Amino acid sequence: DRIYAFGGELGSGADTPDIQRFDISTGQTSVIGHLQQPVSHASAVVLDGSIYLLGGRQAGAATDRILLFDPAHGVVHAAGRLRSPVFDAAAATASGVGYLVGGIGGQGTSVNSVQALSVPGAVG
Repeated sequence: DRIYAFGGELGSGADTPDIQRFDISTGQTSVIGHLQQPVSHASAVVLDGSIYLLGGRQAGAATDRILLFDPAHGVVHAAGRLRSPVFDAAAATASGVGYLVGGIGGQGTSVNSVQALSVPGAVG
């Protein structure tokens, strides 16, 4: 019943660190927190009740960061690194595994990779 948005690109072209939550039942959107650094063009998957923010663009460059957001506590933690930096990638979850497909890599060119993220104990 809630949709989350992490970071994003403002009308000025600058990235934002805002974490926003849209409540479907009320139609209300609110800023519920902030990332440590502004990011845009990131992807996200849900695994084991947590939301993982994957890659994205920071200061115009692709990043390999993986962040974990715990919606129950509103806390963001560093959770590792991708094999390679990427933004604008497609993301999906299947059978307890998060997948990051394609996107724009560190050299600013399209990539044809699939990166997988699994969490011990996650079920699909």
